[in-house]
Amino acid sequence: MSRENVERVHEYYAAFNRGDLSAVLDAVDESFEVHDPTVPDFRERQRGSDALRALWALMEEAFEDVRYEVEDVVDLDSRLLVRVRASGRGKGSGIEIGGTMGHVWSVSGDKAVRLDVYGDWDSAVEAVGLRE
Repeated sequence: MSRENVERVHEYYAAFNRGDLSAVLDAVDESFEVHDPTVPDFRERQRGSDALRALWALMEEAFEDVRYEVEDVVDLDSRLLVRVRASGRGKGSGIEIGGTMGHVWSVSGDKAVRLDVYGDWDSAVEAVGLRE
């Protein structure tokens, strides 16, 4: 995997953090898949730009000031293992949330084709086979 793809994944999070859904959608392939079991409606794998729009809408409905700060990126050829610090505030409760998560991005060419979200870093590391 090239340095370009590592930079590209940083761009994904920057676009998300500034609320630029169109930039995120431009970065994903038509066949894009997302699996985010941390969000109840996304426990099953979802496909396409509509799935990404739906996940975005769920996040905006439930939280304010959601941010993902990249802490580390591990290059795994066609995949990128990303440690992110997630934070936000519940819209109804005002309660601050935050923690470290693991995201696994699969990339083909210059587009993301898949995102798997793990509620903690260790689960993501294990999922990509880096845990002994």
